[in-house]
Amino acid sequence: MGSGLMIEGLLSACYHICPNYNNFQFDTSFMFMLAGLSVMNLYQKRHQNLTPRSRTFCAFIAFIVVISVSGVVVEDGSPVFWTFFSLFHLVVVVVLSRLLFTGKTPKVCPLLCNRCPPSDRCPPSDRCPPSDRCPPSDRCPPRDSCLDACRLVLLVLVNLVNVSLAVYGLVQRPADFDSHLLAIFIVNLILYLGFYIFMKMVSGEGLTYLTVFYSVLTAVFWGFSLYFFNRDLTNWEVSAAESREKNRECVLWSYFDHHDVWHFLSSVALFGSFLMLLTIDDNIDSVPRSKIPTF
Repeated sequence: MGSGLMIEGLLSACYHICPNYNNFQFDTSFMFMLAGLSVMNLYQKRHQNLTPRSRTFCAFIAFIVVISVSGVVVEDGSPVFWTFFSLFHLVVVVVLSRLLFTGKTPKVCPLLCNRCPPSDRCPPSDRCPPSDRCPPSDRCPPRDSCLDACRLVLLVLVNLVNVSLAVYGLVQRPADFDSHLLAIFIVNLILYLGFYIFMKMVSGEGLTYLTVFYSVLTAVFWGFSLYFFNRDLTNWEVSAAESREKNRECVLWSYFDHHDVWHFLSSVALFGSFLMLLTIDDNIDSVPRSKIPTF
């Protein structure tokens, strides 16, 4: 994640040499990577045996980048492209929702028990049956009806939001496809982070003071950075002369403008976000994995 953040910064600098619609995906490609890695970082904290292989994840991100580039090169507002993308979006949401709710895939049992000797492994079924042969840490965890109910309600909310995004894209067909795709990633990251924190509260784990501090600090910096980002002072969709008409006086030391301040503040906000993800489960470091709720 740290390496991805550095490369994203480098490609963002390349984009700012000559900002235009065609090279906007230079840095957004690694924004997709960072958002995906952040979700995987949270997911593997509770599902170490279900985390996708690195090559599978990278192949998925590569496919997303291909879609991103396709959205730039295809005819603006192509209904065929937007129909394909919206269907793909909804299929991915349904598949991930099933995984998040059930906490298992058809290959869960072999994955959970592959540390046992071959003679002691669970049979190839969807769930491991009670068995004294596999160690407790390698058995499927028991279901919790309360956590299941909370998980279901939150997943319904996530699906409603994603369906709304898919319908919006299909109906409005925004010209800036990369921004729409990035918004989908960011919104789902925020939803899953909220889901994760809520489930920690429901299960009685709570958060450490350090994590709360990082969360508040990150939210403050994101708020100020987005304020400066939304100042409409340039527009690379028009000519340079037309874009200059929107320029304003520098706001920091008579040298840095609003967009520069956005980069300063957002870099601190990104670092704070990583620190929050790093420390979010510090309060269960000493808890045996078999006693940690799975959600």
